[in-house]
Amino acid sequence: MRELLRPDDPLRLLPSPQGTHHPDRQVLQLGMRRQLDEGRSSSGVVVMATVEPSDRKGVWRARAYLGRDPAGRQLRPRTTITAPTRSRAQRLADAWEDKLRAEGRTDYRPRTVADAVEAWLQACELKGNEPRTMHSYRRLGDDIVDQLGARRVEQLTVADVEAFYRKLLARGTRVSHHHAALRGALNKAMQHGWVNRNVARLASRPTERTGKGAPPTVNEIEVLLKVARERSAMAERLIVVAIQTGMRRGELAAMRRSRFDVDRWTYTVDTAVWAVKASEGVHLKAPKTHTKRVIPLSDQTVAAILAQAAWLEDRARVVRAELAPDPFLWSPAPDCSVPPHPDWLTREFAAVRRAAGVSARFHDLRHAMATLMLDLGVPLPTVSERLGHANTHTTASIYAHGVSVRGREAAELLGRAFQPAGELEA
Repeated sequence: MRELLRPDDPLRLLPSPQGTHHPDRQVLQLGMRRQLDEGRSSSGVVVMATVEPSDRKGVWRARAYLGRDPAGRQLRPRTTITAPTRSRAQRLADAWEDKLRAEGRTDYRPRTVADAVEAWLQACELKGNEPRTMHSYRRLGDDIVDQLGARRVEQLTVADVEAFYRKLLARGTRVSHHHAALRGALNKAMQHGWVNRNVARLASRPTERTGKGAPPTVNEIEVLLKVARERSAMAERLIVVAIQTGMRRGELAAMRRSRFDVDRWTYTVDTAVWAVKASEGVHLKAPKTHTKRVIPLSDQTVAAILAQAAWLEDRARVVRAELAPDPFLWSPAPDCSVPPHPDWLTREFAAVRRAAGVSARFHDLRHAMATLMLDLGVPLPTVSERLGHANTHTTASIYAHGVSVRGREAAELLGRAFQPAGELEA
C-alpha cells in the first residue's frame, strides 16, 4: 500500500480535476516538481517550493522545503520575490531553491538580530572596508546587539525598532548611523531568507540635528589665519594648505615632500594616514576613493609648503638629526620619518578656532574651499576632482551649485579670495 503523507508534512493532496483524490495524481500545492534530499520526501511524493502573494503588488513570499534537521524540525527558509505573475515568481522560487540546495544550505535554525548583525559585518569586510570604518561599524553593531540582539529576527517589530531609537535619543546618541546599520543587517537577513520584510525601513526615524553648521566664511578664515600666525607659523601654514587644497585630514597628515612638484605647482594625493586609536599608532593607506589625484596649487599654497619644508630642515639641523629621504611635511619626529596622528591636526586647529572665537570643525575647512569655489563660478566637475570625490553626484548632493572656470584658474581664484595680512613666516 502507498505510504500516506504525514499530517505535519508540508505537502498536501489537492483534488484532481475530476474533484476526487486519486492515488496516482498527487498534486503539490503551488510547488515546483522537484525531489527533496535524494529526490523524495519520507512519504515518497515530489517536493515543491511554495509562492504566495504579499500585500504589495508584484511581490511574492516564497518558501523552500529542504527536509528536516536532526531534531526533526522542518527546514523552510523564506524570501521575497518580485515578479509580474505567479508563474514567473514560481520559476524564480525554483531557481532560488536550486541555489540553496547547491550551496548545501541546511542550517535554518531560528535566527536572531545578533545573527543578522554578524552577517552584515561579514559582508562589510568582504567589500574591503577600511579598518577604521569597520571599527565604527562594530561599535554600531554592539549597540544594536545590546538592545535587540536576543530577539528572533522574524519577530522584530516596527515598535521594537522605534523604541530602540528612543533609547538612543535619550542618551544623546545620533540615530542615523544606527538606523543605517540596522537596516543593512535586516537587508542581509532578507537575502538569507530569514525574514520577509525589513522593519527598519518601515520604522519612523526621528528628526535630529546633525550638529554641523555652515563652513567658515572668508572673514572668519582671515580671523583664523591671523590667530594662527600669532600662535605659530606652522599652524598658519597648516590652515592655508588645508583650506586651499581641500584635502581630507588623513591626506594632509600623509603629505610628503616628494609629492610636491615645485615646477608645475601641483601636489599629488596618493596616500592617507589612518588610525583607530592613538595608542595603536598610525598607518598609511590609499585615499578614501582609492584613486590618486593631482591638485593645482595657488602661490600662497606653494609658499606655505616651501616654508614648511625649510622649517623642517632647520629643526633637523638644530637637533642634529638627518632628515628621512622622503620627509613627511607635518611630522612630529625630528627626522620626519613618520607622519603625525590625524588627531594632532584636529587639536592644532581646535586651539586656533577657540582663540579666534570661530565655531568650525577642521573638516569644515574642506567644505569652505568647495563652497567658495562654487560661489566663484568654478564648475562642479573641477571642484569634485579637487575634493577627490568618486563622482560629481557626491559633490552635488553636498554642495548643490556650480558653473564655469577651470584647473589653474580655480586655484588662483581661491588664492585671491582672501589675502592673509602679512607674508607667511618661514
